[in-house]
Amino acid sequence: MLDDIGTEAHIKREKAKAKQLRRTRWWAQKRAAAHCFYCRTPLLPEQVTMDHVVALGQGGHTTKSNIVTACHNCNQTKKDRHIVDYLLS
Repeated sequence: MLDDIGTEAHIKREKAKAKQLRRTRWWAQKRAAAHCFYCRTPLLPEQVTMDHVVALGQGGHTTKSNIVTACHNCNQTKKDRHIVDYLLS
């Protein structure tokens, strides 16, 4: 499994985990009191997107420690960049 980090198979597997995580109470609670991790804008639950701090394409995993709430704009702008690269841009 570690051999496929960053591959299509890895990304597909991790996206499936993210889909399951969106159905949990943990995610519902995060959405209820959310703000964008990157720009700090307060968000309504329907505005929240799930972002992997370490992007799946960069070898990130779907774990609670790698998931943050983000606004659509920041999530789309960050894409699969490393968080340091995104924050310094």
